[in-house]
Amino acid sequence: MPRTVDLRKVRNEFVDGPLASAETAWAQPPLDIEARRLLAENTFLRVAIGWEIFISEWFIGCLSHDTTRFRHALEARIQPEVQTVFDRSILRPHLPKASAPSSTLPRQPGKQTVVKLIDPTGRNLEFSSLQNLIQEASVKLAPRYAKRAQALPGLGMADVIEPAMKIRNAISHRSQKSVREMNLRIRNIAAIPALRKLSVSSDGVGTYLAAPIAGRPRLLIFKDRFEIIASTLAP
Repeated sequence: MPRTVDLRKVRNEFVDGPLASAETAWAQPPLDIEARRLLAENTFLRVAIGWEIFISEWFIGCLSHDTTRFRHALEARIQPEVQTVFDRSILRPHLPKASAPSSTLPRQPGKQTVVKLIDPTGRNLEFSSLQNLIQEASVKLAPRYAKRAQALPGLGMADVIEPAMKIRNAISHRSQKSVREMNLRIRNIAAIPALRKLSVSSDGVGTYLAAPIAGRPRLLIFKDRFEIIASTLAP
C-alpha cells in the first residue's frame, strides 16, 4: 500500500525549523537599528516561506490519507464534459444513456500520486487567502481535515495568515502595489491588535516587525500564532 504522509512530521518540520529558528535568531538581536531591521525582515521571510511549504505539504498529506471527497469532486467536474461529448456524437440515437464517470483513484493513493494530480509542476499549492484554503479544503478534503481549516477563522487566524503573506510580498518586491496591499491588510487587523498599524513604508517593514509589543517583537507574535495554526491543522 502507498505510504500516507505523517501530518505531525509535516507540522514538526515547520515548528522546529523556521519557527524555532526565528526565536533563536531574535534571542540576541543586534543593537544597530539597520541590522535589527534587516534581521527582522530576513527572519520573517523564512517564517512566511516555511508557512507556504507547510500548508502545501499539509493539504497534500491530507489527501494522501483520504481522497473520497476529492474523487467525488473530480467526477462531478468531468460529468458535464462526458455528457457534452455524448450528446454531440452522431451515434447518439443509437447509444445507451451516458453513465456517470467513475474514478478508480484509491482512497489512500500515497503522496506521489496526489502530487501528480494537484501539483504536477512541483511549485507547491498556493492559497490566496484563508477563505480560499477553507473553500478548497471543504470541497476536496475529508471532513475531519476540512474541519480543522474551518476552525481557524474562529481563532482569529485570518489576521495572521493574510497579513503575513502581504508582508512577505512587500519585503520581496518593494513595489508600490505590494506595499499598498500590505498596509490595507495590516491596518484592518482586528483579532490581534498588537499586529495592527495604520501605515508602514516600504523601508519600514523591518522596523514594524522588530517593534516590541509588551516585550515581544511583532515578528515573534506572528511566529507564535503560526505555531497555533500548525498545531490546529496537525494536532
